[in-house]
Amino acid sequence: MSTGTRKVRNSADIVAGDLRSQRRPLPDEVREVADRLIAALGDNLAALLWHGSWARGEQTAESDHDLIIVLRQVNDDLILVIQGLFADRSDWSTYIKSEQELRQYPVTGRVQFQFGLVPLYGEFEAPPLSPQWFTGRERSI
Repeated sequence: MSTGTRKVRNSADIVAGDLRSQRRPLPDEVREVADRLIAALGDNLAALLWHGSWARGEQTAESDHDLIIVLRQVNDDLILVIQGLFADRSDWSTYIKSEQELRQYPVTGRVQFQFGLVPLYGEFEAPPLSPQWFTGRERSI
């Protein structure tokens, strides 16, 4: 993963699957959160990924924003910084992993990284699905 630009992308480009062609403006709240994380985490931030119902445009009144924060290395100080940024935001869920941890992510959970992600910052290489996924052996999991 490379650092990428220091700016949040202007549009929500849905990646992977049939959703790749969707394009819509990025909500101000998402842009604000992303800008704050980029500024606070600096070079420790490898990628920011918005996903879930809001990112897909399928949100309801009860939906929260889901954000995957990929760090070069995870440590207690960075976790505290992230917690501080989300202290007053109960409508956000964060999932924090290092690049290394994502490469070792269990096969059964990798589908979430393949569909409907909106990359906000950096570059992200989704953990590959296993060959069993394509033959249908894991689909029942």
